[in-house]
Amino acid sequence: MKKRILVVSNMYPSARNPSYGIFVKKCVDALNVHGHATDVVGLAEQPSLGRKIPAYLGFAMKANWRILIGGYDLVYVHHPLQGLIAISPAILARRQPYVLNFHGDDLLPSTLRGRLFQCCVAHFYRTATAVLVPSAHFKQLFDHHFGNDGLSAKIFSSGGVSDLYYDPQEPPTDTETRGPTALFLSRLVEGKGWRDFIAVAALIHLARPDFRFTIAGTGPDAALIAQEITRQGLADVMTLTGATSQATNRALFRAHRYFIFPTRFNESLALVNLEAMASGCITLSADFPASSEYLATGINGFRISLNGFAEDAARRILALEAAPIETRRAIARKAQATAGRYQERIVMSHLPDLLHA
Repeated sequence: MKKRILVVSNMYPSARNPSYGIFVKKCVDALNVHGHATDVVGLAEQPSLGRKIPAYLGFAMKANWRILIGGYDLVYVHHPLQGLIAISPAILARRQPYVLNFHGDDLLPSTLRGRLFQCCVAHFYRTATAVLVPSAHFKQLFDHHFGNDGLSAKIFSSGGVSDLYYDPQEPPTDTETRGPTALFLSRLVEGKGWRDFIAVAALIHLARPDFRFTIAGTGPDAALIAQEITRQGLADVMTLTGATSQATNRALFRAHRYFIFPTRFNESLALVNLEAMASGCITLSADFPASSEYLATGINGFRISLNGFAEDAARRILALEAAPIETRRAIARKAQATAGRYQERIVMSHLPDLLHA
């Protein structure tokens, strides 16, 4: 049955920042494709605290008003920690059915403010029509902390990997045509592991001076990274570049044989790993819980402990470089097959069914 759905999110794209909250926009598009009538109350990125507060108040007033007078069959709330604070008056007043979509660490916030917010809204978690989480790991967390006999979280894999990576007219090149190359692509902040990547590169460079490395992304640590590249004597073999679009990212993945992601965060799923795998990269990732759902060490990539990450990753890459070509090709092919299960078109096709109780 087709529904009238109000989508509420404190992150949503705008003309100024079209990538901010793009996952939510893709969910709206998927619901529209399946014939549901959707309205959106979204909050665009704000440039300063002085603008954030009035923008959030306006967002809350509009969302509550829509819920009270809109006659919606369902309210679909992204980033529930912030969203529920805004809309709880209308949810309570109208006894409105609602679905919560957690994106990862917003399920169990690490900051004091986040934990205080959660104390205020956690009871709404248990009375939702459905709860969506990005991976089996976060399903276990939700079910343990908030689930009951009547409610268990459902897995919605972060929206999936963009269909751009699966274009049959432009399949990935053979891994062996890319040469000895390794890529780090992420937001350039300390916790994503750029220091570990540089350490891996330094070790490989000692044994294989012909290897080339790329760090791609944007973020506050860009200047620090440039300094560290020079300090490690890697300026001639390592490039630092921006990466701000799916098309740019895909081209970068397809130009490199290895992708290295030593993140120190408890990633919700790390779609960047799956994008690399879809592109035929041999992926070496930190062993965070959700990575075990798609990475099998030595089969379609590698999960590596952060304790001694640089040494282990460098050792594995050098061993692969010394192995027969078919060994590398087999890992890359299996990585592509695994990533195929996470294609956006496939993942998004399940969204309408997931919104039901």
